[in-house]
Amino acid sequence: MREAQRVSKEKAHILFSAISGDTALTDFEEMLAQYKLLNSREEGRHETLSVFVKAEALANAIFRSTSHEYLPQLRIALQNIRLTPSSRGIVLALLTYGNIDDFKRVLTRIEEAEYKIDFWNHTELGRAIARRIANIVNGIPGFLVDIMEKEEFWHYISADWRAGMLGEELLQVRDLSNRSLFVRLAAYAMIGAADLENQEHLIRLALHEYGLIARAAAIRLVRMVRENAIRKMSTKIDDSIQGGQSRSLAEALRYAEIEFYGIASLW
Repeated sequence: MREAQRVSKEKAHILFSAISGDTALTDFEEMLAQYKLLNSREEGRHETLSVFVKAEALANAIFRSTSHEYLPQLRIALQNIRLTPSSRGIVLALLTYGNIDDFKRVLTRIEEAEYKIDFWNHTELGRAIARRIANIVNGIPGFLVDIMEKEEFWHYISADWRAGMLGEELLQVRDLSNRSLFVRLAAYAMIGAADLENQEHLIRLALHEYGLIARAAAIRLVRMVRENAIRKMSTKIDDSIQGGQSRSLAEALRYAEIEFYGIASLW
């Protein structure tokens, strides 16, 4: 890590790529300390490209080295860094290994950020939390149901329209550019947590304007109730046409059938 601070971004990337797994706690803590330093110097992907490349490579090394026993150190790190583009690896580690409270911490950071969080590939992050939450939660938690009941979870609402809407209809995301990230993570968590009592929630998610969310919800429903899932979604066709959601449902139904016949995999 000391060598990486002195060399070019290309060589630093190679050095950090060599770090993977079986990391001692003292080394893991040193990686987090070095990342925090780089994170504090990271002003933007284009303005400080060298810092970004080194920070991203180190964050990815941290992700590869994470285990459940290092979650306390990761939680502290999340509190002390900005959610810059490179921090995606830190967030991915928490979503992959953490508990429901860790997920709530990530959502809260996204809500409270007063700047754009520039993470690439929101769907990978969403699938990570879906896989994790499916193993630790039975049924969609109440705080996620509350998010689902907000109009802004389902549709983009411009700043002008927000001014005239009730607070309970809106998400608490301070920077609207982060809405898509927040919605995707929340939705995939709902899909991963859903059980047999949440079938209606999954059907609603199969109508979501984000196509990948709709597909994932449909496939999850098929995994739980098999061919009955296709029948249940088919009954919503008329309502979806009237609500302008027929395209999302049609695609969701198609992928549900693909899953039912064993051609695709959700995660």
